[in-house]
Amino acid sequence: MLENREFELKLALNKDELNRLLAHPKLSDPHLERSEKVLKSVYYDTPDFRLRDLGVALRVRDDGEGFVQAIKSGGAVENGVSNPVEIEATIDSSEPDLERVSDKRLRRKLSKAVTGSSLAPAFETVVTRTSFRLKTGDGLVELALDRGEARAKRRKAPIREAELELLEGDPKALLEIAQELFAGQAVQFSSMNKAERGYRLLLKIPETRPELAPARAKPPLIASDQTCGAAFAAIFRSAREQIVENRTVVLETEIAEGAHQLRVGLTRLRAAHRALKPLLDTPAFNQLEDDARAIARAVGELRDADVLIEEIYAPIAGAAPDQQGFDALLCALQAHRDVMRDRARRCLESELWSRLLLSLALWPAMLEADASLRQQSIADYAQRALKKRWKKISKCGRAIKRLEPEEKHKMRRSLKKLRYMTEFFAPIFSSKEVKPFVKQLRTLQDVFGYVNDVRMAEQLGAIATERGEGQECVLAAGIVLGAHEERAAEAWTHAQEEWRRLKSRGRFWA
Repeated sequence: MLENREFELKLALNKDELNRLLAHPKLSDPHLERSEKVLKSVYYDTPDFRLRDLGVALRVRDDGEGFVQAIKSGGAVENGVSNPVEIEATIDSSEPDLERVSDKRLRRKLSKAVTGSSLAPAFETVVTRTSFRLKTGDGLVELALDRGEARAKRRKAPIREAELELLEGDPKALLEIAQELFAGQAVQFSSMNKAERGYRLLLKIPETRPELAPARAKPPLIASDQTCGAAFAAIFRSAREQIVENRTVVLETEIAEGAHQLRVGLTRLRAAHRALKPLLDTPAFNQLEDDARAIARAVGELRDADVLIEEIYAPIAGAAPDQQGFDALLCALQAHRDVMRDRARRCLESELWSRLLLSLALWPAMLEADASLRQQSIADYAQRALKKRWKKISKCGRAIKRLEPEEKHKMRRSLKKLRYMTEFFAPIFSSKEVKPFVKQLRTLQDVFGYVNDVRMAEQLGAIATERGEGQECVLAAGIVLGAHEERAAEAWTHAQEEWRRLKSRGRFWA
């Protein structure tokens, strides 16, 4: 880790969660190093908030034993993770002393900012902090449980949070402790640090929540001169953002696209894991894949239920001359979807999700810190990874005319992984070569996807029998399935043609 840079995970807690955490067996060990202090921290700024504008927080803390000045920069909290630069110094009084800032560049920056103005107290926080020092084989972690309030003028806001900070060793120690302590409960990351909370209180900035809407993938910003650690950290952050946002959509709305984009995000995450696994085949890293796969299965069942209604039932029902049984079939499919939605939501609020969420929060920083990944060029590795993935697809493609249903499904999944890997690594290569390849790949993937949807639709009869009313519902299911099977047979001939077109294209990574 960089000198003076902290690595923290911040979680918001309610009163019951805090009490439950304090009763955790790991924190009940009588030999555990534990302390409790009342901390009063005063945050200073100029009257026109020049330090805030610089992204710097200046704090003087009274811990009952003396005054400690701290300068923090780059401390924004992203999905609970904060990686700020912090420079501390013991000072003689409660007034800040910029001459005690050890970093010369930062000291000059602060002095210049306050020239022509003055520093004064802006707000304060008062918390009771219970601290534990927790050791693992990979490092030393401090757990701080804070309960108190922020105060600005006559306004107050409660503070109740847990903060895990890596004191020494590998960031994997932070993940190990976090999962042991928090995976058994609902996890809610802190969305801001104490400084930001104080400024919001002082300036009367309301906490706003963005409108719930399905979130598409945002391309990770990677470059050919990056290391594997930096590039894959960006890829994992991109997948994490899509997953976390769409989970909320699935939990709080019935927008079908939310489940679709959540499954896409989970698939992208698993594709990234598969791409990186040759360099990082560890139990902790593979646990992330296991958890993502289990959640993807539940979300996938919900998405399949949506597809049965929107893309399998609706096109045929709308064109059918005899509507007898179709209304009953729709009711049966909607009841089936309700069951799948409840199942997916339970999974997304389970211990499994909490464990995955903690992994999603911490793995990007862990990848950046991994010494072996910092020695690997992403440009070289992307070329090898794409070549390996193409080789696997080509093996299936050689027998495309004779593929059995399960083999078609296998090739479809391989195509999907190739597409996501190509999109991950696209900035490394020439866009003139990448874009036509991806366009052709998507066309082929769409055909494979439709054929797979029709295969999945074989459950229509069982759903109609179990949840429908009357034989006419079952007959309607047969009509829908029969029509799509005929279309799928024709579509498969196009798949073979599209595969030949894709295969004839040059390999942009070669």
